Parts: sequence; C-alpha cells; structure tokens
Amino acid sequence: MRPIDAITATKTFVMRHPVVTYFVLTFLISWGGILVVLGPGAFTGGTAPTEGLLPLV
Repeated sequence: MRPIDAITATKTFVMRHPVVTYFVLTFLISWGGILVVLGPGAFTGGTAPTEGLLPLV
C-alpha cells in the first residue's frame, strides 16, 4: 500500500465515522497524558499508603 493510499483511507474513515474517531482520539490522548505524567510504574497493582492522608480526606 502506498502512503497516498493510506492517507486517503484514513481520511475516508474519519469522514464516514466522525463520532468513533472523536472518542478513540479522546481516549488515546487522555490515557497517553496519564502515562506521560505518572509513568508506566504507576500501574503496578499495589496499594498506596493512605494513613497519612486520612486527615485530608
């Protein structure tokens, strides 16, 4: 597939499915931002110590 064909196919998909494109881009941008800020180590499955935060909660 030539690069021009890929661009045309992408444009065609976006024009035919704008709502799906919006939600996919929104999801990718938001989770991508979270990964950039927190880093991949933030999703280890461990629990954070919350005892020190109890007066603030």
